[in-house]
Amino acid sequence: MAVVFGSIVLLVNVAVLGLIVRRNSSHSAIVPFITGSCASLKHTSLFVHLAINVASSLLLSGSNVCMQCISAPTRRDIDEAHERGRWLDIAVPSVRNIRVLGRKSLLLWLFLGLSSIPLHLFYNSTFFLSITHHSIYNVLIASRSFADGAPFYDPTGTQLVAFQNVDGTLETKNQTFRRPQITSLESIQAKVSQFQRLENRDCITAYTQWILPDRSNVILVTSDSPRDASFASRFGNSCLNPGADLIQPGQDFPHPYFPHAYCHQNSSLSSYIEWVPPQTIGSGLTPPFDWMCGVVPDCSKQIREIKDDDSTWVVYGFNIDYCLSQTPESQCSFNAAINLLIVVIVFNVFKIAAMAYALYALQDKPLITIGNAVESFLVRRDAFTTGKHLLTGEKVRTGDISKMGESLEGHFGIDDVKIRWWRSASKARWSIAFCALFVCIATIVPLLIVAIQNVQSADITTLQEVLELGLGTIDPRTLIHSWAIPTTGDGATILSIIVANSPQLILSFIYLIFNSLFTSMSLAVEWSNYTQLPRTLRVSHRKGGQRSTYFLQIPYRLGIPVMIFSVVLHWLISQSIFLAKIDDDHMELNRISTCGYSIVGTFATLIAAVILAVFTIILGSQRLPTGMPLVGSCSLAIAAACHAPVGTSELRPLMWGPLSLRERENNDKVGLNGFYNPS
Repeated sequence: MAVVFGSIVLLVNVAVLGLIVRRNSSHSAIVPFITGSCASLKHTSLFVHLAINVASSLLLSGSNVCMQCISAPTRRDIDEAHERGRWLDIAVPSVRNIRVLGRKSLLLWLFLGLSSIPLHLFYNSTFFLSITHHSIYNVLIASRSFADGAPFYDPTGTQLVAFQNVDGTLETKNQTFRRPQITSLESIQAKVSQFQRLENRDCITAYTQWILPDRSNVILVTSDSPRDASFASRFGNSCLNPGADLIQPGQDFPHPYFPHAYCHQNSSLSSYIEWVPPQTIGSGLTPPFDWMCGVVPDCSKQIREIKDDDSTWVVYGFNIDYCLSQTPESQCSFNAAINLLIVVIVFNVFKIAAMAYALYALQDKPLITIGNAVESFLVRRDAFTTGKHLLTGEKVRTGDISKMGESLEGHFGIDDVKIRWWRSASKARWSIAFCALFVCIATIVPLLIVAIQNVQSADITTLQEVLELGLGTIDPRTLIHSWAIPTTGDGATILSIIVANSPQLILSFIYLIFNSLFTSMSLAVEWSNYTQLPRTLRVSHRKGGQRSTYFLQIPYRLGIPVMIFSVVLHWLISQSIFLAKIDDDHMELNRISTCGYSIVGTFATLIAAVILAVFTIILGSQRLPTGMPLVGSCSLAIAAACHAPVGTSELRPLMWGPLSLRERENNDKVGLNGFYNPS
């Protein structure tokens, strides 16, 4: 089944790669698969990443099955271990059993485990969203009448063009010439009715983001003259003086042309500038919104004070009443990274081949389930545990084997002892599992606190606003910037991918260790049930009246929900921290790679981790049926409990309990308790 699921995943990956290659007309490594509004592509991204995490979890689960089969001991391995006074694990994932693996089996076991690393590091980032950033926009300081179409320049002045003669003198001639800046400003004025009015605080919040996906040109509306005309004139191009040149000579045309555009006598536009951020996102240097603070240094540190006193917001000497903001629909691309997808496909092929070989190589009938082990020990008794029918796994682990023998009276005397499921697994397994989960939770909590503080600084204070940020959504308020990792170039992309997907590796380890815990508890329940009612053995390949309901020890009713829970956790993490690509709409080279985060996803991941811990504790606190030694997965303890009277059939229903006096007298090597076929 593992090979079948792996093959299905491979076929889907190959088909998707073929579709992407066909659409890759530019032969680039990253292909914009779908382009459109961010709102619509967000749902596409959520669905695709859910499918990716289903596929990766199936591959991880398949690897786990094959690794457990490879590490499962054969009867010969157990006999050799017992002869040396050692023991092996039966029916659970085990690192202890590695010591008995042959060289080929060991390499195969290691490859199945290690091949999951590149899949989890790259699979989720094979498909990702990128968002368009409006890095260059116009900032206008104008009166209220500007929105009503009041003139701001003298149209006759736009026809005066100055030529520089050979001797260096300037000569002015009338030319029918229209300046591009004037056209741009007229276009802005014509669309003012579509602009969104923002009060000062909201305007400051909107334009102090490091990227502007849904904001561009902004008009700062003022009703006053500047406090200091000389200071105000330093803001781009000024119309403070009647007849002044609205566009400075030579601003967009090189020497010798110096076209002019004269301000209107009563210009509705005081000043404007085409704002080009001085530094790129994440550089840790000048923020891209310095115009808000005038000449005040380190504007990012002044923003909080400006927000707190937004009624007196002053920009280059102008008292700002409110803003008019242009709000283009945010544009995103859903991209596919061909190189990463090829890496995923290659390791997908390797993993399928390894799983197929692992299943093919199972020629010695390893003891995969507890039923397989009981069957083997009933058919041929273990020679090294005679007379120790009450041996427990805990006594073996503590090294106190000799005290658990025939000298004890009765049938172990545990009828009145309350044994919980958690005792079926070693303290080491429990410690590793909950230490890993604790590290996960301890990492999430401070990150969540920092994330909440960051969005609060962006004036996101209500639960509704937080929920609107969503899962896996690139939002300027939830991007990581000013960190030590580079944000431009291929190296930045690779590092961002590693940072975004490294939690997937931790979660995979948590899944494997908790799956081991659940398997150990399932084993204990199945083992203890032999004291309650007659039942046939559940084996991997049944004979006669035996059962074969599932291949491994963990039952489907527990294993499938655990795997689904793992899929949800992997998906939540992929939407909690993720690769974020920002495409500049003006400067193609200024493309940024960083990571985005989701408060909703991070909080949901934290809740899921707590649920996993609580569920495991509740499950482990259940009582086991009494009357049978708790053997765990220890081969010595299991073998000791399987010394049955001669004639006991492994094909018929079995029970474990006190044997009759007659059965003990006729079988001198049988203890006081054991398996028997009830009449």
